[in-house]
Amino acid sequence: MPFGGCADHEKERQAGRVREELLAHLKGERIIGTALRQAEQALTARIASRVPAEAVARMLALIARAADPGDTANLRESAAT
Repeated sequence: MPFGGCADHEKERQAGRVREELLAHLKGERIIGTALRQAEQALTARIASRVPAEAVARMLALIARAADPGDTANLRESAAT
């Protein structure tokens, strides 16, 4: 086999190793991303469970008013109370 053939084979093996390492890295990134997302969701649920029902109702009312761009006067009045 000519010398060039050995070099090509070595390049293919290196490419294969790089591909394997990249896939392993991406799998690790995906696992980390999933774990972070789950932790974020758990923390959000924990914090949300501490908010009193009255506060939730008031926040939802403020959000609903803010969604109506023509109702800025009522939004200011509600925020002041």
